[in-house]
Parts: sequence; structure tokens; C-alpha cells
Amino acid sequence: MNVKSANDLKQILNSGEISGVYVFFGEEDFTKQHSVKEFVKFIESEGGSDLNCGVIHGNDVSALLGTAELLPVFAPHRLIIVEDPQWKASGEFYKALNALLKDFPEYLALIITVPAARDIEDQRKGVFNTLEKNGVRFFEFKREGEQRLRAWIKKHIAGLSGGRLTISDGACGLLMRFCGLDMTLLSGEIKKLAFLKDGGEISEADVRLTVFENAELKAFEMSNALLAGRYDRALGVYGLMRKNREEPLAILGGIAGTMSDLLLVMENAGAGAAALSRTFGIHEYRVKLLSEAAGKTGRETVLQALELCRLTDEKIKSTDIDPYLLIEMMLLKLINPF
Repeated sequence: MNVKSANDLKQILNSGEISGVYVFFGEEDFTKQHSVKEFVKFIESEGGSDLNCGVIHGNDVSALLGTAELLPVFAPHRLIIVEDPQWKASGEFYKALNALLKDFPEYLALIITVPAARDIEDQRKGVFNTLEKNGVRFFEFKREGEQRLRAWIKKHIAGLSGGRLTISDGACGLLMRFCGLDMTLLSGEIKKLAFLKDGGEISEADVRLTVFENAELKAFEMSNALLAGRYDRALGVYGLMRKNREEPLAILGGIAGTMSDLLLVMENAGAGAAALSRTFGIHEYRVKLLSEAAGKTGRETVLQALELCRLTDEKIKSTDIDPYLLIEMMLLKLINPF
């Protein structure tokens, strides 16, 4: 299979010929989503409105076919993003995609994103090879190596702070040790560091004071993604935690802790971030993120999530069922009502 990289996408965008079907897969969700945003910016630059961009979750075949038939509004192209469909050769999505490919609209750019946690090795040998023969292009987003990641961290910090902040090599290494090589997790922590420090050099002491340890950070990121409706990201983070054999009860505790903190923020909505931080011992930056989530989430949803965490905790401790499977089942139950 002919697999391309993100650099090849830049050439496509520069050419202006964006029509076609793209599959984005690989370990690094951050650069994957960045490339999606570049396509959205391209659509906007053509003078089109939000009506020319659509997002479809999973295997909503009717939404895919219906949206694909719509002509773009006051612009040459329409963009559809499909997040995490199922790729079985006998499945409805695969059949619908093949039907669309037989008479593919010249104005349409269709991007299909596959979360990092999804194992697609077998699909590359079967379904993906068939789709490639029908004109689908595949782009792999690999995890950056340590040296390139260090350079990206320094550039990202300088960019966020308008050049007022730098980071020491020791702090850079510690940040990667805490967060791993996941650029999405790193980006969130870099934003926090830039938010809390006015200028100068970020030290190891700053990182230790500000950044959550790996498991807690990932659980917080996963919960935030759930609350924001970014289900592919939530399942992607969980898949990475499972792959790294993070302790199941630590994962569950991280989700429950985030939901508990969110409930506290919701019930004390009149207080400022600083006051909530002092009263409940929650980091001020975390309070800010929770406040944003509180505005988009109902109280009953949070209570339901806490109850599911309690029930899952009981099952993990009282049954022989794979604890990772129990947590995954809980996440799927959480997704439906959100």
C-alpha cells in the first residue's frame, strides 16, 4: 500500500486540488487533527461558510451519502470529516464508501480519521488495499522522535508566549517523561505552563509544580474529551493507557476524580477560579478547564458518570472479568447520553 505523510498533504493544499478521499491514521492524533484543521482553513479561505464543512461520527451512512450530495455554498469545495468508522468489508460504511467512489463528486474532499488506539494492520492488507485501488489516499501520522519533539516543544512554548518564554533542556525532558510522546497531552500541559508563567525560562521545578503525572493527566484528558463530545479522542487516549498497561483502578480513579471535581465546580459556579482553587485544592488552570466543560454538560450527566464509575469499580473488585474491558464498556455507556 502506498502510504503518504503529512508533508504530502501540504503539497496538495498548496496545489488547491483537494477533491478526493483521504484516510488519516497512525499513532499521533495531534498532527492528525492539525492537518484536518488545515483543510478546514483552506475551505474557509475559498470564501465558503461553515455550511461547507461537516463532521460525521462513526458509521452514519445516511449522513455521509446525504451530505456528499449537497453542493458547496458560494465556494468550489465541500469538506466532510468522518471520525472512526468501522472498516469491515461486509459493513454498511464500507459498502456506502465504495458506492460513493464510483461517482465521486468533483467538489468533495472526504477525510476519514482513525484514532491512534485503533489497530488497523490487518485492514491495511485487506479493506485498505481495495479502497486504494479505487482512488483513496492514505496518510500515516507517526509519533515524533525525541529530538524533533524537543524542538517542537520549544517552538510551541515560544509561539504561545509571543517569545516571552523559553524552556530548559532539563524541564523539556521532564515534561516528556511526565506526558510521554503524545503531542496532544504535551500541548495541553504546554498551554498550562504558558498560562501560569509570565516570562523567562520554564524550569524543572515549574514542570513538577504544574504538570500532572502521566496516568492522572491522561485520565483528565480522556474525561475532557468525553465531555466535549470528542469520542474518538477519548477512546484514543484510553487505548494508549491500556497499551501502556496503566493500572485499571488508576484510570477509573482519574475519570471519577475529574467528574467529582466537575460537580464541585458546577455546584459553586458563582465563585471565581482562584476561590475554587483555594477552597477545594484544585489547580486553578484545571478549574478553568472544568468551568468550560461545566457550561456544556448537564448535572445529571455527571452524576450518571459517577454512578457508572462506582459500579465499574465494584465489578473490577468482585469479578474475574478483564478490568480493561469493564472500563471500555463503561466508556461506551458514557458516550451515548453525552
